[in-house]
Amino acid sequence: MTKFQSPSDMISQDAVASLVAGAVQRALVQHDANMNAPTLISASRIAGSVAAAVTFLPPTHQRAIEAMQGELAGLASEFVHALAAEAARRSATAAAGIDENLP
Repeated sequence: MTKFQSPSDMISQDAVASLVAGAVQRALVQHDANMNAPTLISASRIAGSVAAAVTFLPPTHQRAIEAMQGELAGLASEFVHALAAEAARRSATAAAGIDENLP
């Protein structure tokens, strides 16, 4: 919170994620008209969620991320690959009819 904000003026993390996702979606549509709708929506939501999460980190964590600027593209790629692997695992589990909540 800046010195110009009161607690009631703060925007929620979900609201930030939604705003960023909308802006990313519009930018992607402008630059790649051939992107399929589910991919466009997923990419936009991921971007919004990550931006909001970073925005709401404590200042010390934000500065630590800022210090890693040269590594962010590689780390983002690793994150997306891990996300895709987890999504594929969950999809396979669901297709097999396995309840992940069972012991």
